[in-house]
Amino acid sequence: MAVNTMVLCLALIIFSTVTAQDPPAVPALPDTVPANMKSISFEKNWPFDIVKNQLITELPYIGNQYDISFDLLISKYDTAVYQTIIHFGLGGDSAYGDRAPAVWVHKDKYLHVTSSINDNLNHFYNVQSMPIVENKWFSVKISQTLVDGKYIYEVFVNGDQVYTVENT
Repeated sequence: MAVNTMVLCLALIIFSTVTAQDPPAVPALPDTVPANMKSISFEKNWPFDIVKNQLITELPYIGNQYDISFDLLISKYDTAVYQTIIHFGLGGDSAYGDRAPAVWVHKDKYLHVTSSINDNLNHFYNVQSMPIVENKWFSVKISQTLVDGKYIYEVFVNGDQVYTVENT
């Protein structure tokens, strides 16, 4: 293993309460679910190493409401400023929806969580209150849910809510 290699391992990845359909369409009302839309989920239960450009799965659609959770273990940090952990999007990296959401680990040992929120394609939050320690498991959950007619985006680390914002 090279000196500047970061080894990451994810376990129990769960994507649930994701609104899915084929082909994608926008409901007439934010809280209306057309008959052709369904809830989908994806699980990968075994720990595995993250490899650059490794595609875990493709989801047909990520709707306005979603719940993404995974466990993370970093055994060694790299010297690069940012290392990608997980990235949902439209396939690029410069349009609204290309980070919906995405998580990086910063060389200073914190999570950098970003998503397309409130017309900002790179709305981010640095989870500096919970440093990522090598060889320790961390639980991460990112969700957006409809609460009282408003979409609420939330980030949790080890069960603690570390960030929340209304996504208009």
